[in-house]
Amino acid sequence: MRNLIMIATVCGLTCTSSAVADTYSYYYYSLEWVVDASDSIVEATVVPGKYKGNPIFSTATVKSVDRVLKSINKAGPVKDEVLATHVAGVKENGAHQVLLFTRPDPKNPGKREVVYCIYLNKVVNPDHQKFDPFLFLPCHTSSWQRLEFSSWYCLAADAKGKTYTDPKTIIELVEKRIKQDPKRLISKGNYLKYLPKGEDTDDHNLLVPQEK
Repeated sequence: MRNLIMIATVCGLTCTSSAVADTYSYYYYSLEWVVDASDSIVEATVVPGKYKGNPIFSTATVKSVDRVLKSINKAGPVKDEVLATHVAGVKENGAHQVLLFTRPDPKNPGKREVVYCIYLNKVVNPDHQKFDPFLFLPCHTSSWQRLEFSSWYCLAADAKGKTYTDPKTIIELVEKRIKQDPKRLISKGNYLKYLPKGEDTDDHNLLVPQEK
């Protein structure tokens, strides 16, 4: 289970009321946002690099580019390229078939970074009624942190908070979004509050494309 950061909301040291609440905040990326924020989207096989104790040093090597879905000005990763992933909790064993969203790395001219990664491993869940995709979606626990890819499940959420677990369906949704505007490229977005079904006091935030 992913590491959580507890955020305490305190009224003040001199507050005599019991208005002190503990809550967890989660920040997710919508499928629409990651499509629009990437100048390249490909189906690829990647090998995660050794985790060095800090997300800023995380990398993944592209073993092969199997299919191109989006490429603005011929952008995209190439075979054997090492990408900055900026993620935590990535396992290091073996290669993985993924849907890879990338863009130029602003901190390293001429290099690329991973915006998002969807593992194309279909979710096998023996008890679907108790399966909450939002427990496994890549997320971070504050708006300034890096995303944490801590699960190999194939998962994605759209801008309305609907989740998807089927690789074919997710790829079709990505292709549909790309066809709306193949050259669309954004850098900003808005976090919208999202509350999963049932009783949940946690703070869920979903990044969606910024409205014009």
